[in-house]
Parts: sequence; structure tokens; C-alpha cells
Amino acid sequence: MTKDEALLRFFHSLRVAFKNATMYKMDHPAFVRCVEDLKGRAEDTFTLISPLSVGFTPRSLFADGRFWEGEKTFRELGMLFHLRKIKTLEIRPGITLNELMRFSTKVTLPLSEFVKLGGGGEILKKEKILHVSVEELDYKELLKGNGEEIKDIWPYLLQEAVDENDAEKIIDVAESFDRVVDKLNTAELVVDENMNRNFSRFFAYLKENDSTKYRSCAKNLIKSFVTDKNVNPHAKLDNLKLLITDLKEEDLASTLWEEIISDDSFDSLSFSIFSKLLETDRHKRISASLQQLFQTDNPLNRRPEVEEKVKALLSGTSGQFISEIYRQTLSSLLKDIHFDKKIAFDHEQLAVNYRYILLNVLARETDVGRMAATIERVLGMWDEIADRGDFEFLSSLQEVLLSKRSVFPKDPALQKIDDAVGECVERTVLDEGVSPYFDQLISGLSESRLGLDVYLGKIFSEGRITPFILRAYYRFFKERMDALTSRLKEKRQDRSFLDRIIAASKTIDSSLSQTVLKAVYSVGDESVRGEVLRAMDCLSEIDKDFLFPILRSPKISLKSEALVILTGRDTTRKRALDRFLRFQSPYGILNKKLRAHIQIVESKGLREAAGHLERLGRRKSWWNRPLRKEARRVLEKWNEGGR
Repeated sequence: MTKDEALLRFFHSLRVAFKNATMYKMDHPAFVRCVEDLKGRAEDTFTLISPLSVGFTPRSLFADGRFWEGEKTFRELGMLFHLRKIKTLEIRPGITLNELMRFSTKVTLPLSEFVKLGGGGEILKKEKILHVSVEELDYKELLKGNGEEIKDIWPYLLQEAVDENDAEKIIDVAESFDRVVDKLNTAELVVDENMNRNFSRFFAYLKENDSTKYRSCAKNLIKSFVTDKNVNPHAKLDNLKLLITDLKEEDLASTLWEEIISDDSFDSLSFSIFSKLLETDRHKRISASLQQLFQTDNPLNRRPEVEEKVKALLSGTSGQFISEIYRQTLSSLLKDIHFDKKIAFDHEQLAVNYRYILLNVLARETDVGRMAATIERVLGMWDEIADRGDFEFLSSLQEVLLSKRSVFPKDPALQKIDDAVGECVERTVLDEGVSPYFDQLISGLSESRLGLDVYLGKIFSEGRITPFILRAYYRFFKERMDALTSRLKEKRQDRSFLDRIIAASKTIDSSLSQTVLKAVYSVGDESVRGEVLRAMDCLSEIDKDFLFPILRSPKISLKSEALVILTGRDTTRKRALDRFLRFQSPYGILNKKLRAHIQIVESKGLREAAGHLERLGRRKSWWNRPLRKEARRVLEKWNEGGR
């Protein structure tokens, strides 16, 4: 066997061991078998390379003097260790099966738990894993990467900095903020309590200790947020408002103006989100500062591109997004822009303006004949509208058509353009197009113009699964969920397909998502079922009749996830814990099961079970001694501050 063959077999075995470590307890036979295989692969490698040293980058491994890259195995291992701040790993001859099992179990903990345990070096020390050592990445070294490299780990570096209240680390995080903020999912700040809490502590520190960095980070956060097309313009933004509340009006005005003159993605929808971030009484002062900024000698203010940008913000239906005070200010700035320019016709802008003229004519029309003629003119431009993807126009058109249908409910011209709008929106959705107007557009359609078979074909034949496609399916075919769920059986062996439909379903907070997830659960293996349960936890409503029976499952991983969901809701917490920990065990015949349940609540950090553990810790009779010991051990651990 060559060194390359030995290393390749070792890496593949390591990946399998790690995967099984996330699925099974340490004493599970499947986990033991794969770690035994890993130990054998390591010993084969030691005959050629001793000790075995492996370095990690986010996408590759480095061993025996060369990089190992390209394969999924190398990428997964590289990213796993990189996110855990491990630069190199050394495994030495003599390593025991137990050491490998404990190492695999600990290194694959969720990243947040891994960080709280102190990281790789501290874990090896606590676990007394003597034949493995790691070299950890320096905190600052991680932050030297570009946004793409550090976007996954940056939130955890932030958490570590604020948890430790380490001034140096917080400043390091702040200095990297401008490089990573555009890569972060800033929309999660609206809903993710943990991320919001960490950002609040981060910004609170900067406000008190470094106002310059606070202003810089707050401005960059606003810029990223207002141009993030994943942000729902109707979302509640209270969490984000609190982070920027101490920015002065001049800072807010300069942030807004910088976006207007330099960011092509800043549009009227961005303007709307910016306006919602601030209290109403601040807009007048910000608008005044905006005027002052424009009147400076900055040559960037008087470029032709600025005039076009301001015109675009004021055109079309932007009035519904931009408050009147800003409209007046922008209109005033437009009059003051002076520069030399050649007379030229912007044919694209002329076409846009003509569409809106027709829209305004249609909105005011009361004669059915003239209305039909105007509709025909709009339809004459339909290919251009559809190709351009002018969803702002389509959204406004839908509103006008809705008002017309109340007056002319059976007019054929209205039906014709309704069908054109519906088909355009649906085809965009099915082609995986994404629009910030999706909610408004799809809610304006009462039925599908394309039909059930087209959707099923896209999902099952072409494998196109997005939240937008599923939401459209729910909208049009909620009475035909059986057509979707019954076909999942044919995909039971396609893990990629099942993962994608789980991922899409958990983003749609609907009882229909529960229906889809339960169907996936029925066809999936244990690993898929675990993912389904974690996805169900993302939904506000749960199916108690589905989840409670899982508490009786022989599969530890499944009953663990079901318990987490049920204890996370006030309405089911007590009943779930009673079912899990309050059953009788005459003569100790069910004590093994009870001890396993205690270990589950420990591993999941379910401190809500403390009262139940106290009762178990008081059970009398000699056969309950191991049970009492286990319950008291966990309570002592929690009382000492451990997880």
C-alpha cells in the first residue's frame, strides 16, 4: 500500500466516523464499528507516516507534503476543523479505541457547544486524549480571511468575544466587520434571538468604549441590511432599530447618500426599509442633513449617474415606498444637479415611462372599451416586461386590475391580462427566480395558470425545490397535498432531494409544511427523520399527535429531537417531561431506559427537567441506586454551571 492510498482510506474512514458520531451514542454498535475501522486505517498509515500530521484550510487538507482537495471528503473535513479553529491535527501511534471514540464525539459537537467547552486543546486536556494534539488557529489569523472564508465562523468569533467580554477580541471583530457584513445573513437579525443578543452586546460595548468603530459598524450594518433582498419589507425591525439608535442624524444621512450615489442595488424598496428603521420624528432632521450633504463640493454629487439614480427612485410606483418628506428632498436635489451632458434618448427608460403612463391611464379609465384598448397596448409590450422581470410594475398592475375587477367582474380583456400576469409570475417562480415582490404577487393570484402537473414535474422530474415553489404550491394546490406527498416514496433513496425539500419546508411557517415534513419522515431513514424533526422545530405550530409517540421510539436520536421540540413549547413541556421521566419502574426493570432518558436531557441541556431529576434522585430501594446516582450527577453538574 502506498502512502497516498493509506491517507485516502484514513480520510474517508475519518469522515464516516464523524458522521456516525453525530447520529449515535458512544456505545452504539454502528459507531463502535466505524471507529474500529478508523483505528485500523490509522495503524496502517502509521507504518508509512508516523506521527500522522494533517493541516486544514476551509476547503482542503494538507498531509505528507501536499494538499488534498477537490473531493467532498476533503472539503467537509477541512471546513469542520477550520470552523473549530484547528490549524493542524497530530495523531500518534498507540492511540486507543476509546480515545478515538471520545475525540470523534467531541470534535463533531455543534460549533456553539464546541466553543463553550473551550475549543480543541482544552477538550483534549479535559478528556485526557493523550495521543492526539492540535495546533489552534490564532483568533486574529482567522479574521485576516476575506468575507467568504470567515462568514461561517464570524458569528461564533463574535459570540466568543462578547461571552468573554474580551476588549481586544471585540475590537478585532469590529475591524473585520466591514469585510464580512455583506456576506452575513443580516435578515436573520430580525428573527434569530441568539444572533441579535450577541450583536446587542457587541454594539453596546462599542458605544461605550469606541464611538468611531460604533459609527462605522452601525453604518455598514444599515447598508448591508437595506440592500439585502431577503429582507421582508413588512418585517418588524425592532431588534435592528435598537442597534443603531445612537447614530446621529448626520451619520444616517451620510449612510443614505452613500448608498444612493454608489450602490447600484439600492432601490426604492431599500429606501422603504431604511425609513422603517427609524422613528418618524427623525426623518425631517435626516432629510435636512441629506440636503446639506448634497450641497458640499463633493464632485461625486453631480455626476450624470446620480441624476439617473434619483430619477429612478422617484419614478414608477416608488411613492408607495418613499415617504413624502424624502420625495420632496430628492426632487429638490434633482433640480440642483448641474453638469455638462449631451442630449440623448434613453430608450429603455422611455419604455419604462410609457408603461407607467399606460398604467395610470388604465387606473383612471371607466369606459370598458377604452379600458380594453389600453390593456391591449400593455399586452403589446408583454415580452419586454416579462424578459426584463419588471416585478415592481407587475405588482402595481395587479393592484389596478383588482380595482377594475370589482367594477367589471367578467370582462374578457381583464381575464386575458390577469392570465398573462399569473403565468409570468408562476414561470419566474418555477425557474427559481426570486423577487422582493413575491408575497404581494403570489397573494394576488387566486389560481394557477400552469396547473398541478407542471409543478409536480418541476419538483420531481427536474428536482427544482425552493421555498418560493413550495409556497406557490401551497397557495394553489392546498387541496392536493396528497399529489405531492404520495410521490415522495419514489425519492426515498435520493438524500439530496429529501434534504432540499426539508430545507425549503422549514422556512414556510404553515401547517402544510408539517404535512410535507411528516411525509418525508415516513419515507426517510433515521438520519433523514432527525433532520425532519429539527426542521419541525423551526415552525411555530407543532403536531402533538405526531410527536408524542416518537418519545417511545427505540431510536435515541429521534426521541431526543422530539423531546426538544415538545419541551420548547409551554403547552407541551410538562406533559412531555412527565412521559419521558415520570413513569414507574417496578423493581428497576425500566431503570436502564430512565438512565438513558436522563442522559438525553443532559446532552440537550434541558434544565426544565431538573424537578423530574430531583424526584428520580429520591427514589428508594437498592435497585434504584444507579438511577439515583445518575440523576444526582446531572443535577450537580447543572448546579456547578455546566451544561
